[in-house]
Amino acid sequence: KVEKSEEALQRFRQKYGVVSMEGSQNIVTDRMVDLNKRLTETRAKRIELESLTRMVKDKNFEYLSQIIGNSLILQLKGRLEGLEAEQARLATLFKRDHPRIIESNQQINEARRRLRLEIGNVVRGIDSDFFATRAREAALQAEADQQQQAALNLKEVGIQYTVLQSELDANHAVYDNVAQRLNQTTISNDS
Repeated sequence: KVEKSEEALQRFRQKYGVVSMEGSQNIVTDRMVDLNKRLTETRAKRIELESLTRMVKDKNFEYLSQIIGNSLILQLKGRLEGLEAEQARLATLFKRDHPRIIESNQQINEARRRLRLEIGNVVRGIDSDFFATRAREAALQAEADQQQQAALNLKEVGIQYTVLQSELDANHAVYDNVAQRLNQTTISNDS
């Protein structure tokens, strides 16, 4: 019985790739906790980016922190304001078709174009971050689901392993008891 129990446990270990159940449950549980933590953080970031994306779609760029705090955009706005002030000063001195007014208009148009371009870059960055975060969230969710299934499978395997291990331990105990009694009987007979 001991040999059959050992063989059954060994076949089970080979079939499921289990050496011992003591540490593996904690590893699976720790992995699930870590995945759920990362999933929650990613979900929160996705929700934040989703609200930013809605603002972007509504064309409310001016109040986004990414635009307000962008040093290049601030620099371009300052340059545009300076050019507009210069144009207002020139308009008091020259007529609309004067070369300096025309040049000033071209500079203002170029400054506005660069400002729109940079704001567009920030907006595309927000959209890109949103889609990347959404993809990461989906990947983490799939991995968390897979890890949860692995934990359930491990629990089932653990029950079978425990039964086989208990049977082996019981058979060992009976074998040891019989061997001890046999030794006692042999000593008694020799006496």
